[in-house]
Amino acid sequence: MLGPHMMALLKARVSAAVIYRTIDRVSVGDLRKRSDLKKEVAAGHVVFDNVCFTYPTRDKSVLNGLSWEARAGETIALVGPSGCGKSTSIALLARLYQANSGRVTIDGVDVHDIDVSALRKRGWQQLVETPSGFILYVLRCASCLSAPQLSEFEITAQRNVQNPRSQQNHGRIGIVQQEPQLFNGTIKENISLNRDDICEDKIRKAAEIANATGFIEQLHNGFDTYLGPGGVTLSGGQKQRIAIARAIVTDPCLLFLDEATSALDVNNEKIVQAALEKAAKGRTTITIAHRLSTIQNVGRIFVLEQGKVVEVGSHSELMDRAGIYSKLVKAQQFDEVVRSDKALEKSSDLAAEVGRDR
Repeated sequence: MLGPHMMALLKARVSAAVIYRTIDRVSVGDLRKRSDLKKEVAAGHVVFDNVCFTYPTRDKSVLNGLSWEARAGETIALVGPSGCGKSTSIALLARLYQANSGRVTIDGVDVHDIDVSALRKRGWQQLVETPSGFILYVLRCASCLSAPQLSEFEITAQRNVQNPRSQQNHGRIGIVQQEPQLFNGTIKENISLNRDDICEDKIRKAAEIANATGFIEQLHNGFDTYLGPGGVTLSGGQKQRIAIARAIVTDPCLLFLDEATSALDVNNEKIVQAALEKAAKGRTTITIAHRLSTIQNVGRIFVLEQGKVVEVGSHSELMDRAGIYSKLVKAQQFDEVVRSDKALEKSSDLAAEVGRDR
């Protein structure tokens, strides 16, 4: 059964060896062996206190005394021009980098005193824990084998997967990005990332919150429908709703929305925005917004410029101040009017051309 695809298996094995070397490399700031690390994040109260940061490969500082707070269960937004430090804030919070100075805390505990697996443990770790499981994962993503050809190998891989840690705690951070990453598997697998401890009820509940149940149940095989490479069978809005369901299926206390609607058209944006608002209920939600029209209902908006907060308030409060935020909103509104006028002009020209042809 696997004979014709042995070369693909061998290539996957070589690739796995390279990736395993990277995974096993111990970083200078590796704190996982400390016995005093906090194992759980409960409430989701986030504080940035005078944080400064410079990327290792750059000379210019990105954050320059950045301070902001998101209370437990609160939804806030970070806005500002490109390069002001919005995405960098999320990277520091997820411990992808370490601040040069200042403190980033969750529930009063410095993020570097929290077990990293308690922050961002993801379901794919369970699948790739063993060599056979990893090869299966690589083949799925690369679409080297079809679903029937994978079945026998998958059974063997799943038997070999033993990761009791995945039963103990879920990742406490959920992330929805601008471009959702979907795999060549079923909808159910894409939402759960193939974790055995995520039951079908949780998958369906997450899909319902993400406003995805309607279109999923209209598909021929429902939640067992194969999506194809990159979710090619779905529209942009449908992909994003699957990504939202994946982000909340483990019930994280922190939800990051990194320009989650900026790549969508107006109709899909409204549907996805409604799903995001449902997903944000009951958890601390930090939104990085490009389209400022999507954050008008957010309680507090932090406006960043040159790595620090320059304005704070609700949408109406910031518009009344006529500061940086107000200028950003008006600039976007002007751009939308220009685009609308151009689209109308193009439509009129096309109609006139059709009339001449007749």
